[in-house]
Amino acid sequence: MTNIRNLQDLRAEKKRLEALSLQQKNDIKQYIADIKESLQPANLLLNAVSHLTGIEFDNKTFLKNGMAYGLSILVQQYFLKAEQKVEEKLHDITISLVEKVKEFVQSFLHKNENQNTQKETN
Repeated sequence: MTNIRNLQDLRAEKKRLEALSLQQKNDIKQYIADIKESLQPANLLLNAVSHLTGIEFDNKTFLKNGMAYGLSILVQQYFLKAEQKVEEKLHDITISLVEKVKEFVQSFLHKNENQNTQKETN
């Protein structure tokens, strides 16, 4: 509230209060419209699903979030399959290397045994 000293101040204050009143009426109308929108059955269902899943659903972002979630699942599945293929290849390579090392060690041991038996016979 301001100090009103004359008629001009009174008129200015009246205009300011009328503008403030109009703004508050518009804010209340918007608030009521938002409440009415949120109480529609589709929005109640979205809010319930959002609350249960922890994923934010909004009429504007529902499709975008759904697409992002679906894409995320597809990417995860792709990497899971790729991971399995890489794992299988690494497993095969590891088995092959182990077999080669085993063969090398056995051939080395047989070679030493042959040398030892030859020394014993000589």
